[in-house]
Amino acid sequence: MDNTKLQARVRRSVALLRQQFAQEGNGVFDTVLPVEETARLIEKEVPCGRDRLYPPLTILRLFIGQVLSED
Repeated sequence: MDNTKLQARVRRSVALLRQQFAQEGNGVFDTVLPVEETARLIEKEVPCGRDRLYPPLTILRLFIGQVLSED
């Protein structure tokens, strides 16, 4: 596959994934970022976090949703 076709294919895949995140809400997050695995990694990196209104996993999901939003 030549480079131009590969780049076009990657762009389409990224656009499709972005659209799925925007339209399907949290369901796609669970497929791409499994809650258990992500929570385990957060706990490993930030073992003694303080109590917050929004825990790190929620912040991560909200941030990704905001970045992918068309707004």
